[in-house]
Amino acid sequence: MGGPRDNKMDSQLVSLCAFLCLSALPAAAQLQTAQISGANLPKGTLVLTFDDGPDEFQFEGGNQTLQIAALLAEPPAPLAPIVGTFFLNACHFIGAPPPSGLSANCHTNHGNIPTSLIGQLRALGHTVANHGEDHVPGDYLQDAGLIYEITNPLTLLAGPEQPHMLFRPAGFEWDQRIASAAQRNRLARTETGPFFADFIGSGYIGANWIQGDWDCFRQGYGYQACGDLYLEEIQQSDHGGIILIHDRSPYRLAGQQTFLMLQYMLGQLGSESFAPLESLLGVRKAVGLSRQSSEFGTTDGFGDIVFGRIAGGFAATPCKSRADGIWCMEYSGNEFRPARRWFEFSSQFGLAPGQTFWLADLDGTGKAGLAWEQSDGIMFAPSTYDASSGGQFHAPRMVLPYSDAYGWRQSTGYEIRFGRFDRSGRESLLVRDKTGMRVFLSSGAGLALAFASGQFADAEGWGGAANPLRVGDIDGDGIDDICARGPNGVSCATVTAAGIGQVSLYTVPNGPFSDAEGWAAGPAASSSFALADIFGQGRKVPAGRIGAEVVFAASANQSFAGEQQLLDTLPTDPTGQAFPADATQWQTAPVYFADIDGDGQDEAVWMLPGGLWFGLTQIVLAPQPD
Repeated sequence: MGGPRDNKMDSQLVSLCAFLCLSALPAAAQLQTAQISGANLPKGTLVLTFDDGPDEFQFEGGNQTLQIAALLAEPPAPLAPIVGTFFLNACHFIGAPPPSGLSANCHTNHGNIPTSLIGQLRALGHTVANHGEDHVPGDYLQDAGLIYEITNPLTLLAGPEQPHMLFRPAGFEWDQRIASAAQRNRLARTETGPFFADFIGSGYIGANWIQGDWDCFRQGYGYQACGDLYLEEIQQSDHGGIILIHDRSPYRLAGQQTFLMLQYMLGQLGSESFAPLESLLGVRKAVGLSRQSSEFGTTDGFGDIVFGRIAGGFAATPCKSRADGIWCMEYSGNEFRPARRWFEFSSQFGLAPGQTFWLADLDGTGKAGLAWEQSDGIMFAPSTYDASSGGQFHAPRMVLPYSDAYGWRQSTGYEIRFGRFDRSGRESLLVRDKTGMRVFLSSGAGLALAFASGQFADAEGWGGAANPLRVGDIDGDGIDDICARGPNGVSCATVTAAGIGQVSLYTVPNGPFSDAEGWAAGPAASSSFALADIFGQGRKVPAGRIGAEVVFAASANQSFAGEQQLLDTLPTDPTGQAFPADATQWQTAPVYFADIDGDGQDEAVWMLPGGLWFGLTQIVLAPQPD
């Protein structure tokens, strides 16, 4: 934060944070209106963050930024390695555009740091974060300048190792106007923040008020005196929090003052615990994204992959139609086993290669069976899986004979979906036809009409490949709900024991997942749109792929908030080579969302010519506010 803007007294801002900042943030944050502090962390838990870097002064072993990073990776005993978050200004790196005339930090260190430093920080286990292009406080900028300041660094700073970018504004300048401008921009919505700070090294030395570490060094005090200000703030606080230190030498004061100060502080903080900044959030990360199987690629078999819990438990197994039957590929021990045939095609049962099928637990055994349409009704073959002998789909039976009264095939968007629409433990059938929706509940032996709704009907503009229904529990009550993507965004109806509720728009009109955001054409408009449990919390949210971006929205009571990136980079195979070489294959390949490893969180899975690709995921949930 160093520079002229810091004369606005960062310390006074910190004292106001109880009124202006969130002490913790629910999972899947975007750029919020309220700044995020660490005031909800327990006393003794600290988060180390660094601003304004990288530093330009070179010392033995690298510049001060790298010295700090190395110190955190191997801190003095008894401390374990510490994950630091480095909020960088992109203007410092080679190739940066000329700095803005309003820049507080970039005129004296513009474009002279190799971009390889970013990889060095990550290699030491640290988080690279965005502190803006030129360190221009937002209250100096109109909307176009704001978006440039916030989003231009993303091309440089984001990468496959860290697709989720954290953001801290210059000078803590952030208000409703700035937040609104950021929330309207697609790229800005891929970032999380803004992050405030709880401890900035302010206080009195004698009669002199010190605004922060940059001011302490500017006034000529030594590293120990400046470090003691941080230690006093931490000691006097009744909670933990975020520490802000400037790794770039403030006011171009050559020397290692910041490194020496941190080294001194760590020696005094041996009993404290340090947490990554992401621990304040529900930040989801893709881990080990690579080709996981050479089977079930786009040239293997017919049609889509269907996922279901055919083996019991929580893991979703992929199945696909081949020439001689339905084949499934179980995931065990961090790898897929070779696919096995679970059902052999026969003219007797009316299921042919490439025909649509579903996986659903209609009999309540906890194992999904195979369901499909015959000309005269819905057929079902239960799963016989057990751990010792494997399993198959066997003993097909009719569970719903068709009636001419239904008229399903006359609809432009005739659809079948399965979900849990009651508390019986069995999945049931949802049909959308030209008149609306019908739910047929399962008794275990068969399906019977239970309730209907005239919503999502053809007359209301629904139906067709661009507006498919998706089923999932969006409110966490254990009963699946019904959503569809339309021109204005995502509309949903919750389901209870009383039936289907009122359909309403769950996203901002013409905002996330709307035609105005580019979802009107291509794979994003139909097959990639899904409801997925991104955070493992038992609530599904909209997700899908638009162009090269895989995005999702956060659950926010009776709505979905924002549209954030899960991943926007090409996957790589285990040798580190991007696959396929033709990026258009990656951007147009079918993408699915399923809990491959049974940990409660859905993975994004791609079906590419060479097989299935995905990355197992991890999530750090936010501590909840008091």
